[in-house]
Amino acid sequence: QPILKISQSKKDQANHNQKDVMPTWAATKSLLLDPPQKITHSEVMAPLFKSPPTDYATLYTVLMLTQEISAYVVGPNRKTIITLDMDLYERAIKIQESVQNRNWILRPGELHYCFASLHALGKYIDASGLDTCGIETGIISPASLRQIYNGKSFKRGVEYHITTSLACLMLKFQAAFPEITGPLKRECQNLKEALHAREEDSNEKMQEIKAYFAENMEHDLKSAKEGCEIAAFLENYLKQVEVLLNIIASCRKGDWEGYLAAAEAEVKYLFAHDLFH
Repeated sequence: QPILKISQSKKDQANHNQKDVMPTWAATKSLLLDPPQKITHSEVMAPLFKSPPTDYATLYTVLMLTQEISAYVVGPNRKTIITLDMDLYERAIKIQESVQNRNWILRPGELHYCFASLHALGKYIDASGLDTCGIETGIISPASLRQIYNGKSFKRGVEYHITTSLACLMLKFQAAFPEITGPLKRECQNLKEALHAREEDSNEKMQEIKAYFAENMEHDLKSAKEGCEIAAFLENYLKQVEVLLNIIASCRKGDWEGYLAAAEAEVKYLFAHDLFH
C-alpha cells in the first residue's frame, strides 16, 4: 500500500458567485492575504489503521510514517512538524523522550489551544460589563456565556468574541471620529463591495486603507485612549481576540512561523491566568 495517495479535488464553485452574501471571517482573511494564497488542486489521503490511535505502538508507527512522508517530500535532513490532539500529544511526548528522536516537532492542535485561550479571555473580561451587555442585547444566554468563559465551547465562543470585538471597534471609531467622511469612508465602501464580489484586488484596497489610516488617523486614536482605563482595557481585549484568531488561522493554514508568533503572543496571557495545566 502506498504511503501517499494523491488525487485531483473537485470542488463546487457555485458558492463563489454569491455576491449578495458577505464572506465569513475565514473567507475575508483569505481574500486579504499578502501575497494571496495559492489554490491547491490535490488532496493527500493518509493511510488508515484499524487499531486505536491511543495505542503506543500505533502512535509510534504513525509518527515514523509521518517522518518518512516528510523526508520523501522535502528531504531527509528536515524536521517534521506534527500536530496532535492533546491526549495524543502527551503520549507522543513520552514516546519522543523514550526514543530520543529529535526530528519530530510536536505541537498541540487547534482545539485545546483555543480552549485555553478562550478560558484566558473569559477570566480577563469576567464581571467587566461586557457579559451583561451580551445578555441584555440577547445575543447569548447566561448559561452559554458561562460555558464560553470557562473555555468549554469552541465555535460559539469564537463567534461571541468576534461579535463583541467588532462592537468594541465600532465604539472606538465612533469615539475618535464623530462622523467619518471623505477618502476613508469612500475607500471602506469600495473594500466592502470588493469583498462582496470576491475581487482579487481586495488586498490592495485593504493596504490603501491601512496606509491612509496610519498617515492621518492613528495618532488621533492613540490620543483618545490615553489616560482612560476603560479604553486601555478594551484595547487589550481586542489584542487578545486577534491573537486567538491568528492561532486558528495559522493552524488551519499550516503556517508554522505564524503559529510560533501567535503562541509567543498568547503565552503571557496563559501565564497571567495560570492556565498552563
